[in-house]
Order: sequence, then C-alpha cells, then structure tokens
Amino acid sequence: MKLILIILFTLFSYFALSLTIAAFQLKFHHSPEGNLYLGLSVAMTLATLFVGNRFVKITEENEDDQEM
Repeated sequence: MKLILIILFTLFSYFALSLTIAAFQLKFHHSPEGNLYLGLSVAMTLATLFVGNRFVKITEENEDDQEM
C-alpha cells in the first residue's frame, strides 16, 4: 500500500508540474487554453497534497499499530 501511494504521489506531482509549465507557456503566448491548464494544474496540486496527506496518515497509523 505504501509503495502504491508513493507512486501515485510521484505521478501526481509530475503531472501537476507539467500542467503548470504548459499553462505558463500558453499564457505567455496569450492562448485562451492557458487558463484551463492553469486551473487543471491547481486541481492536480491540490490532489497531490491530498494524496500526500493521506500517505502520512496511513504511515502514522501503521507505525502506531506496530508499536502496540
């Protein structure tokens, strides 16, 4: 489970970074799709933070279970 979350976190981070770069490139060229890509990059960043937060909670729960 831990490995799956690490992979998801990495993929989401990479995809959010790619969307952010694409959004700023499109906005630099005054393309209307820049706003769409910027919105998607914000959504992916929030999703990445959610996955990372969930990963930390699961890791802490597993450590607490192992201590008992």
